[in-house]
Amino acid sequence: GVYRAHVVGIIGPFDLIISTDGGDDIIIEAPFDGFDWYTVKADIDDQTQAIMDINIRNQEIDNDIKMKGSGFYNEGTIELKYSINFGSKVTNFTIVGTKF
Repeated sequence: GVYRAHVVGIIGPFDLIISTDGGDDIIIEAPFDGFDWYTVKADIDDQTQAIMDINIRNQEIDNDIKMKGSGFYNEGTIELKYSINFGSKVTNFTIVGTKF
């Protein structure tokens, strides 16, 4: 689906895009650092519950750039809290989005 989203304190709005990747995995596309678009894979838990947990396992999203985090989905709203490791610098971010 498509969500109207913001990286809290940096940019917005923009369209955050989520697609399925089989099983309980999803692919999320967004400007996670507020500037460059990246694609990450995430795991969805509690799919039969009102609030679904989202887990972004540690993964390389670009050369020497790694990301990990977690979040939730509830009634058309998604929130992700994550860290991006830019080599020697780690920065924390939050994305909040609402489904169109």
